[in-house]
Amino acid sequence: MHELTRRHWLAATAAILIALPAQAATPLRVTVVGFGASSLLGSSATEESLVALLIEELLASGGFAVIEAEDAAGDADPPRLLRASVTKFETKGGAGLDIGGLGGALGGRAGVGNERIELAVSLRLLDGATKQVLALATGTAQASGRTLKAGIEDDDGRGLGGERKRNPAIEQACRAAIHQAVEKLAAAAQKLG
Repeated sequence: MHELTRRHWLAATAAILIALPAQAATPLRVTVVGFGASSLLGSSATEESLVALLIEELLASGGFAVIEAEDAAGDADPPRLLRASVTKFETKGGAGLDIGGLGGALGGRAGVGNERIELAVSLRLLDGATKQVLALATGTAQASGRTLKAGIEDDDGRGLGGERKRNPAIEQACRAAIHQAVEKLAAAAQKLG
């Protein structure tokens, strides 16, 4: 009888352990401290919009808890710091149409074309106290899209500034490169413990 009770107890204990959900890893606390070289992307992506995309991807990964810099000041257990940089940005233009001389003495210029974007984003995870680089992850992406541009020119066809260029492929490539870099960083961060 004693042996039967012991077997039941062991079986019941094993069943309970199997039924318990796996302990979820505690998300790594990070503060995003900037997105360097965002000026390479022109008006299509600002540093603020890149930081917002990065935070969105960090939270969606489930591996990170994002702490705002103001809230981290004076924290007894400072969060890790995360620095991001655009490390590669290349465009290759394709066929397009450019029309100038729209107007009188001061005219306009408008155009449409195709552009291929190649982009790389680097993420560096730093110790919050020592600033030592703990992990590095890079994401790369390519995207193609239609470019729309408009600007002002004088009657001789010289550009006078005010040119605006819009290419949705830049946002698409940024999002894909950031997503890939965050996935790699999450894997590296798990090894840190």
